[in-house]
Amino acid sequence: MLPSSPHGQMARAPLRIAMLVGNPGSTDARVRKEAESLASAGHAVTIFGLAARGLPAQEIINGVTYQRCREWHRRGAAGPVTDGACTPVKRNFVSTIKHFISPFVHHELLAMTFVEAAVLARPDIVHAHDFETLPAAVRVAARVGARVIYDMHELEEGRHPVPGPLLAWWKRTLEARALRRVSATLTVSPSIARYKARAYGIPQPTLVLNAPRLGPASNPGLRARCGLGDDVPLAVYAGNASEGRGIEQIIEAIELYSGMHLALLGQIRPGLRASLEASRERLGGRLHLLDPVPHAEVVAHIASADLGICTIPGSCLNHDFCLPNKLFEMTLAGLPIVVSNTTELSRFVAETGTGIAVNAADPAAISAGIAHVYTARQSLRPDAAALAGLRARFAWERQAERLIDVYAAVANGPQGLPAAMARRALATAWRPMGRPATALGSGG
Repeated sequence: MLPSSPHGQMARAPLRIAMLVGNPGSTDARVRKEAESLASAGHAVTIFGLAARGLPAQEIINGVTYQRCREWHRRGAAGPVTDGACTPVKRNFVSTIKHFISPFVHHELLAMTFVEAAVLARPDIVHAHDFETLPAAVRVAARVGARVIYDMHELEEGRHPVPGPLLAWWKRTLEARALRRVSATLTVSPSIARYKARAYGIPQPTLVLNAPRLGPASNPGLRARCGLGDDVPLAVYAGNASEGRGIEQIIEAIELYSGMHLALLGQIRPGLRASLEASRERLGGRLHLLDPVPHAEVVAHIASADLGICTIPGSCLNHDFCLPNKLFEMTLAGLPIVVSNTTELSRFVAETGTGIAVNAADPAAISAGIAHVYTARQSLRPDAAALAGLRARFAWERQAERLIDVYAAVANGPQGLPAAMARRALATAWRPMGRPATALGSGG
């Protein structure tokens, strides 16, 4: 048994950690925060992500090594993009197959992309970010005798678009089989934790919330970037703007509320760019499209707004259960918030007293919510003591402690789930999937 100090600071040689993620890694806030926190605790962390144009095959950022591999089915077309650990091969015929059966084989292609490179790193722990990399993580662990931590950023079976019965069963079966090799699970909301524990008969996953780091603001701040005085009403939406995330309804709500300005702080997906530019013209300068700032600066940067908006239509179970980055960024900036009347978001503002919940599919309801919160902003905005309490509870520093504690337990504990739990997890994979009973609720 390896001794550990408070918050999992292990009195042993550093662990070799391989993180697998289905994107380049360096732009994923959760992945970066977890990796950098573990590196700061003394561990050797390598993120195995996907190659992307303009990014190097290998680099070190804040003590974390990034190794980016070209996807297996894309290799050979334009030469290598990584070192010999990910040697390109000509298999472009797979691209045609992937077009038709991608949802069923995506995890397999990622396994082909990552396994050999990650095995060469000889990790002690393999950290799978989301379901898509879980099978790859299990294979790496089996090859090198490592342990697996499974980090569920989303509720896979509840994502939009909701998978059909065959795909849902397939993913559930794969997940259950992989869980036999998993030593610990992490997730992002109490509802997802309860759902997974009940669905598979496993211990409830540890909550590591999508909370921000707290850092100094760059100048100018949000209000100054918008060119607005202190007396001009300003709402902020912090996060990437993409289809299906409620941006269209928020814009309509702002149109209904004369005088309110809206700052969209984040990347805009190509499919929304034209419509947002048209909305900016229509709103006569009340819509401000702003490039993002570094993750650690967001909280301080947006603090000059009057309120935040975090309305995501509950069009799928994943949205109903989500607690996104923007919620915590706005909360820790001390902003009163308008949120969706979904399970977790409505519970959060009711518990913290920081805002109200509305029907995120109804622009008129959002607009009325914005008007209410703006009028009541002084009473909804936490005072200094309350804000300090929220930051102590929800800021990334607290989440990092939980993460490091989990790593200490995995390093010191048995490999994989207890046999009885593993059998239960596999057995439940064969049950039909449906929306969970209300007993899953919103507490936690």
